[in-house]
Amino acid sequence: MMMIEINHELQVTCPESFHVMDDEERSRLNFLGEGEFECLSDPERHIMICIGWKKLTGLAAALVSASMTAGSMEKRIRRPMKRFGYRMTGTKTLRIDGETASGYGYEYEVQDIAMAGESYACKRGSVMYYFHAYYRKALLEDSVPVWERIVDAMRWNKESEA
Repeated sequence: MMMIEINHELQVTCPESFHVMDDEERSRLNFLGEGEFECLSDPERHIMICIGWKKLTGLAAALVSASMTAGSMEKRIRRPMKRFGYRMTGTKTLRIDGETASGYGYEYEVQDIAMAGESYACKRGSVMYYFHAYYRKALLEDSVPVWERIVDAMRWNKESEA
């Protein structure tokens, strides 16, 4: 098993089949999240997971919620993805070691391959975290349980501010 730490706050454990994407791999992504991010990939299963984070300041730190962020994130992703047949499949929530993340599911097609994804926002203290999982729609039954196991194993650093 491989473990990475996100923003010195979140431990993410992934199966050995995953690797942390290098700068060259990441440069090919059209990642629409804000702030820093890490991406994990399992090329054999065609699963990619990106986790980003951004420190909120000022009024945003007090007023912006995960559900508000998820809604605006969906709108920002929908616009450029329309050319790929983007369709939102519904809103979702996710529990990450006791914290609630708000998000949505969606489908799209790239290079004649039907894809599915899930995107979430989770606010912890003054930091907004972004979670994105992408997989081939044809492999959904096998991919979603892998994503769920990864989420179930995520742990917040108990010394960090909640």
